[in-house]
Amino acid sequence: MQTVTVTMQVDVASLCYVTSDEVDYTKNRVYINNIDGQNVESYEVLRETSTNVFTSMGTIASGESSFLDETSNNTTQTYRYSVRTTDICQNTAPQSPVHTTMLLQSNVAANNSINLNWNTYHGVGFGNFEIYRRINNGSFELLATLPASNTMYNDTQANVQENSYEYYVAIQVDPCGTKLSAVQIRSNREAVGAPVGIESGLLQDQVVLYPNPSSGMVYLQTPDWLFIEEVKLYNPAGHFIDSYKQNDAINIENLSPGVYFVQIITEQGIITRKLTKK
Repeated sequence: MQTVTVTMQVDVASLCYVTSDEVDYTKNRVYINNIDGQNVESYEVLRETSTNVFTSMGTIASGESSFLDETSNNTTQTYRYSVRTTDICQNTAPQSPVHTTMLLQSNVAANNSINLNWNTYHGVGFGNFEIYRRINNGSFELLATLPASNTMYNDTQANVQENSYEYYVAIQVDPCGTKLSAVQIRSNREAVGAPVGIESGLLQDQVVLYPNPSSGMVYLQTPDWLFIEEVKLYNPAGHFIDSYKQNDAINIENLSPGVYFVQIITEQGIITRKLTKK
């Protein structure tokens, strides 16, 4: 009797990169390198919770390529992630190589300039660090480009007695799969000096969305002194959906049920809120 062995082809994923999310930028978004999800049950995202011990944070469906780690807070620590593939027969592939995120920190020098320091990103090769800065909640602009061996920078142009500043560090990397184009891996955002008119921690508490969850109209409750310039809506993957100039209400009647992110742009800064469509 002849024995025939059939090998099932499985689209085993590797970890592509981890970056701060474009919408909820205090959280990490994990991207994987997969092709078509052939014979895959799920991709499991793992995060180090103690030294060399990795815990499941959730799964990515076979047709998706990213995962938002809603339990992360990238302003307080670095994180180490990996991914593991489970096929339709419940076989589990080995854990992928680990990626380590960047953590940007700062302090004010004696001359009121700003010292920045950060840890390097581990998991992909890159040539340079790019430092981005915005002043008084303006637009982010490229401040400096440094070699990958340098993880410190003194912003001698800054003066915290006159302005507020926000920074992030980024690296440019090549695409790691057919689904992803060349990308910018970003650190956390680091604010130095209080935003104009109100401290940043208090600003996040100034907008209430109601009702939430909702199946139609959602209203924005704000104090009289807070002027909303624009409201933007994003899906859970961080993709832009729509913007609203009417700043006291938005209509989500035509959206599919699920979780969305509302980005509220004000004169004092940007506020992000989670919204559930019933």
